[in-house]
Amino acid sequence: MEEKRWESCNAAALLDESFSQDDLRQLALSTGELLGCPLLVLDDTFHIAAHYLPLGFSDALFETAVRCGEITCEAGAIISKNAMLTAGWADYVQLADSPYRRRFAPLISAGVRRKMKHKTGAITRRSDRKG
Repeated sequence: MEEKRWESCNAAALLDESFSQDDLRQLALSTGELLGCPLLVLDDTFHIAAHYLPLGFSDALFETAVRCGEITCEAGAIISKNAMLTAGWADYVQLADSPYRRRFAPLISAGVRRKMKHKTGAITRRSDRKG
């Protein structure tokens, strides 16, 4: 199957396209390429729905999360307790097992709240949709 490529050249257009197409794998790929960094797409229980790992990037914490299909309970707890994130603002989170800071930012499309984390990054979306 041929890989579909989006023509978006900015983040807002990319997000609008991805939400309308409901394709998290493509969102992770396109956003990771646009930002030039690894990316995780997480649901609200911190399970990985999609990811992007650029060639040459190495981070044991990121790679373990992808292999296990979820981030650690400790990382989830840190994210859940972050005042900026719970208030709907972006923030950086430093995890003990990695030299990289993670940036989380909430995304909202059509009233659905989503969080985006990058460098290395993740996007989380509410799993209240069926399917």
